[in-house]
Amino acid sequence: SMFSDPEGYYRLEEVAGKFRLTHRDSSANILIVMNRDLVIEHLEVESPKVNGSTDPVFKFTKSGALILSGYKAKVRNEQGQIQELTIKIENQDVQGFQLPGAVNAAITIPSSGLITMPISFTNCQTKRQ
Repeated sequence: SMFSDPEGYYRLEEVAGKFRLTHRDSSANILIVMNRDLVIEHLEVESPKVNGSTDPVFKFTKSGALILSGYKAKVRNEQGQIQELTIKIENQDVQGFQLPGAVNAAITIPSSGLITMPISFTNCQTKRQ
């Protein structure tokens, strides 16, 4: 769980038409921003060792289901180095399910520069149990 203490203190507030859920504990500060439909638009964690944020992107399928289509993330380590990650997901229909058909990752690593990783999923099947 993102939250270390489910019974702990949380603050929910509305700011500029968005919902902001915050939580603080001894090791981290956590922020989740959701739109009016409660879809997560931004996640942020601040701690002494690492700070990071993620901005997920969702889309609706033809049937009206909401699925993750990608995200952008940024992480800053103790030394102040920043690593960025962009993920784009292209979904495919597999026996009525929307599953990833291709995932394209672009990672910026301070010591290595930009690394791209295209991943394809072919001949996928589902199995009912």
